[in-house]
Amino acid sequence: MFLVAPAWAQTSPSTLVPQWNERSEEAREVLRSGLKGTATEKIARLEEIRTEIAAQRDRALALSRSQPFEAQVVEGKLGLLGAVPEGGESDFAAAKRTELEEELYRLRAPQRALEDSYLRSVATVALLDDEIEELKSQLLLRRGQTPLAPSSWGAFLSEASTKLSSMGRPAPGLESVEVGSRVPILLISIVVVLIGLAIATLGRRRVSVALEKRYDPDSAPAKASGIAVLRDIGALAMVLVGLGVIALASMLLVGLYAALQALPLLVLAVGTPVLIAHWLGMIIFAPRKAALRLADLGDKGSRRAVWLMAAIGFALGLETLVEYVEDASPFSPTAEAVAPFLNMLLLGGALFGLARTIERYRSRLPADPVADEVGDEDERFFRSKIDWSAIVTGAMKISAVAAVLLSVTGFGPLARFAIMPMIESLAVITLLVVIYLRIAELLQQLRPLDFTKSKNALTGAKFVLALVFICIAAPIIAVFWGVRPAEIGDFVVLLRDGVTIGGTTISIGTVFVFIGVFILGYVITRWIQRALQTMLLTRLDMDDGTKSAIVTGIGYIGVMLAFVAAVGAAGIDLSNLAIIFGALSVGIGFGLQSIVSNFVSGIIMLVERPIKEGDSIEVGGYAGIVDKISVRATRIQSFDHDDVIIPNSELIAGTVRNRTLTDRMTRIECSVGIAYDADVHKAFDILYEVAKSHERMVADPPPNVVMEQLGDSALMLRLYCFIDEVGKGITVRSEMYVEIVRRFAEAGIAIPFPQRDIHMIGKGEAE
Repeated sequence: MFLVAPAWAQTSPSTLVPQWNERSEEAREVLRSGLKGTATEKIARLEEIRTEIAAQRDRALALSRSQPFEAQVVEGKLGLLGAVPEGGESDFAAAKRTELEEELYRLRAPQRALEDSYLRSVATVALLDDEIEELKSQLLLRRGQTPLAPSSWGAFLSEASTKLSSMGRPAPGLESVEVGSRVPILLISIVVVLIGLAIATLGRRRVSVALEKRYDPDSAPAKASGIAVLRDIGALAMVLVGLGVIALASMLLVGLYAALQALPLLVLAVGTPVLIAHWLGMIIFAPRKAALRLADLGDKGSRRAVWLMAAIGFALGLETLVEYVEDASPFSPTAEAVAPFLNMLLLGGALFGLARTIERYRSRLPADPVADEVGDEDERFFRSKIDWSAIVTGAMKISAVAAVLLSVTGFGPLARFAIMPMIESLAVITLLVVIYLRIAELLQQLRPLDFTKSKNALTGAKFVLALVFICIAAPIIAVFWGVRPAEIGDFVVLLRDGVTIGGTTISIGTVFVFIGVFILGYVITRWIQRALQTMLLTRLDMDDGTKSAIVTGIGYIGVMLAFVAAVGAAGIDLSNLAIIFGALSVGIGFGLQSIVSNFVSGIIMLVERPIKEGDSIEVGGYAGIVDKISVRATRIQSFDHDDVIIPNSELIAGTVRNRTLTDRMTRIECSVGIAYDADVHKAFDILYEVAKSHERMVADPPPNVVMEQLGDSALMLRLYCFIDEVGKGITVRSEMYVEIVRRFAEAGIAIPFPQRDIHMIGKGEAE
């Protein structure tokens, strides 16, 4: 019954629910009564039952979420009545409310039945999962006879000889055909196999060598990256063509010998890991071309690593062959542990040898002082603080030793689990890393000429690419480590249907819609800002600070609107999360007081504009030009060309001297001393003339000259005047001093140096 696919599309819930409940009960009865057969057969049967129950579970959940139209109407009427007043309501309203609630309860009866069926299916699936996991544990922990027993080897050799002899029997209908008449086909098959091997090995080598000779790391980056990618793809193509030719040759043998019906698939299953592993090793270690190496072990270490990877591939192929033989014609309990033990010995030895090779030859490489200097801080941290190769090689050695020891003690399935997922995971990760690096190289050559912008775009593209590859690798690796595809499917369904938090259902689709709409709104905001800057604001008579404030304000508004639009498009009801956010805001508020204060101060500055970009200000002992007003802080550039970051709250709450708030005029002072016998009025006139003649002097307010004091050595005069640009004060003051010295010299007015008169009272007293 469980193998019959139900036609649910055109069936009403009233018909489906009894069928689903009946199937759930049948599944539970199967669990109570038990299944016959081996553990593997039981698991396969239970997986089939689970697949159907899981399908009806998902269908029941989908139907239970769709409310009938009549129920929606009645629910709307109840909404119009509103909540029951505190003082009660009229009899008519109460009766109407009761009538609508009863009708709504009746209309929702199919939904309640679907929800009940859904819960039954969920419970049944959980029971099936528990039973499957129990059977898998029994298989994994099953212990057989140790392969070191002499009786095991004798039985194995005898049974293996029998199996090999059976492969020489002719296929049905060819028993009467003489052996000599089958020789031509056999020879043709052997020749085709040799041709396939030549294509997969020699052909791949010729393609790789030819392209490696053309590779020059000092040539144009686009050309070098293209040759590297072409080398990888060309070598893989030759490997696949060779495997196809070998499989074709094996198909010719199927018609001659009955025992070779599965030979084409076995050839592919055994040959593919060997050739793919060797191809992958050539890409990673590149023994013939050091510039192409993704992992540098030196020439000798690279060659050894490639052949060890090929040995691992060969062992993986033998593992497939052993599993096929065990399924088709199992060995006796006495001999069944020998073949897996031999293969575990080969596989564990090759994996351990590869780990030791990486450790040995990687430690001999000289340090690269350039590599230690380049890269950002995170890259240098990962290179210097985390030795990833030591972690990986350590896991490889532990896995290899554990597999061999478990196989020796008779735990064959557990030995396979100790090493096979490790090798398969490393293979998938390595392959995806190679593909990622090649695609990243190609993306880097497609960048625009503006390196600053292209670097950000390239980083974003690499991040998205890495995220895609992680999503691809994660379920594959999970299956390697024992996670069942059905469990991964349930996780995908959970992501699709989402989880309910505070009455709001959040799913992977909701997240993607939210992110997509927000990014779209953010991009549109940036476009509007750019259009305003280039098309509108440049034509208006505004200062730079006003333009910057308008653009920044539009940016804030655009981001907020993008967030609101994203929330609405995703269907997120934030009112249901108000209590949660309210509770969190209390704790977060205490920790973010300064940040919020600076943010609010930044908004006030953009609105009231007491300070704008380009202003010359003094605050907190610092003086300079306002360079940027952001949300949290304001950056000013001091007159020493130092960047000073000042929190916005200090600019609002503290005292700020703004020299350019209303205009850019500033006052300068020039102090000068003249001799006591000089013409004071003439000196005054010269100072007035010097001030008025300067090109940056403003007429209103006019310059003013005063006598400041009667000094010890000179009469101190001071000139006060205003210039039109606050940033030119030092230059103008210097020019005016030069002109004053020149004019005083022409007029014969001396500028005395400090002097003191000493009166001698008498010679005796002086002595």
